[in-house]
Order: sequence, then C-alpha cells, then structure tokens
Amino acid sequence: MEFADLPVISKLPAIQLDKAMHASHARTICKIMGVALLVQWFIPLGNGAWMWDAMGFATIWALLGGIALTAAGFVQHEKLTPGVLVLLALGVGGIGLLSMGVGFASGMPGLPSLGFFGIFGMVAVIFGLMLWSRDGGSDIAYWIVVGGVGSMALSLLIPQGGEMPLIAMFKILGQDGMNIISRIFFFLFALLYIGVVVLTVLFVVLKRASVTAKTLNTIATITFAYLTLAPLVLGVFLMFSAGFLLLLMFHMSVILVAYVWLTLYGGTLVFDAAKNGGVKQLLS
Repeated sequence: MEFADLPVISKLPAIQLDKAMHASHARTICKIMGVALLVQWFIPLGNGAWMWDAMGFATIWALLGGIALTAAGFVQHEKLTPGVLVLLALGVGGIGLLSMGVGFASGMPGLPSLGFFGIFGMVAVIFGLMLWSRDGGSDIAYWIVVGGVGSMALSLLIPQGGEMPLIAMFKILGQDGMNIISRIFFFLFALLYIGVVVLTVLFVVLKRASVTAKTLNTIATITFAYLTLAPLVLGVFLMFSAGFLLLLMFHMSVILVAYVWLTLYGGTLVFDAAKNGGVKQLLS
C-alpha cells in the first residue's frame, strides 16, 4: 500500500507546489511576498510592541527584503530580468530563513520544529521532494531529503536547556503550571512533527525505487503546511493565556511563508538552470 492510498491521507487535496516554479512568475511572486513582508512589519507585535522595538538582523532583513522585492516587482526595467528576480528571491528567502533559524535556534521547550535544525530540515525535505518529483528521483534530490530528515532528527536529539527535546516533549504531559488541555496540545503538536519525520523515512527514503509522484507531493504538502502554519496554530491556542502571542505567531507565520516560498522558488529554478547549462543561462 502506498502512502497516498492510506485512509484520510488519500483524501488530502495535495498542493502541486512546483506548478508555480517558472521564471515567468518571478515579478508576481516578488510583488506578493514583498508586500506581505512590508505589511507585517507595520502590524504591532502585541502587548504594545512593534517590529522596530525588537530591532535585530532578522527584523531589519524582513524590512529590507520587503522593500527590495516590492520595488523589483513593480518597477519595470530592462535589467530586472526574470533571472535576476529569481536570484533576488533566493537571496531574500535564504538569508531570511538563516536569520530566523539563528534567532529561534533553541526553539521552544518540547517544540523542536521552531528551532534552527527543525526549520532547515523541513525546508530541505520539501525542496528535495519537489526536485525528486520533477527529476524522477535523482541522487541529489534523494540526499537533500535524507539531509533534511537528518536535520529534523538532530532537532529532537540536541540538548536544549540540559535535556533532549525528544524527552522534553514527553515531560510536558506532567509539567506543572499548565492545564491538562495545554499539555495534551503541546504533546500532540510535537508528536505531529515526529510523524512527518517517520512518514518521510518510511514512504520515501526507504522506498526510493517505488515511491510515486503523488506520495512525494502529499508529504511535501504536509511538511509545508506544518512548517508555515504551525506558529499561527500555536498562537491561536496560546492567545487564551496571553493574547499578544497570537500577533507574535502571526508575524512568524507570514515571514516563514514568504521566506520558505522564496527559497523554494529561487532554489528550484537555480537548480534547473544549473542542470540545463549553468546559472548564467538564467540571467540571459
């Protein structure tokens, strides 16, 4: 039985993430992501705080990236070719993810998905699965997926605050100061992250020769949804104990969606260009 044939999962409307991976969409993507980064920068963080109150490389980069993408998307100039816009998207998204990963290096107790290795692991898994579905299972796509799974596994094993996140997530169930509903929620939230790792290993890594495009796309969709929507779902739940956390997690979700999509978009087209004759071809 294939992964995509399992009950419930088979009914998931998988999103073809690579359908928009064409240079002709570069200007539109720059406009959308640039405006999103700019708008969220001027929305309060909650509790009386604004983005400029938390000045650091990550917040400054979000502003500069938003300005650069918006300008490149709306300004018509002969030198702003689709190839240049693709490289701009990759630069803004890649450096943005790096700034977020460093800023959230330790994640949250029992939630390794919001840490450095968790974020980069999921991005690598999505990117590798997209390349795999396009290229029919190339070695580089396979090892990108393996590297992503390895990074996600590290996020569960590298000690944070003196203990492994994998152990901390189980301790949440007995943590004082949290009601039983909160404990169960945080536990299931972390358990879903482990589920993404297990599914990718069982149905992709260990079934390299027989995995189908539908399976690749479904797992990529689940991983993309978890990575980009997890902070917002977490914020909705936490707002009952601290309302400002919803706005904070809203910012994180918007920024993650923008950076992840820009990185996937730029990375996919640069990979295609390198495979078909070199990155210079993208600029021609």
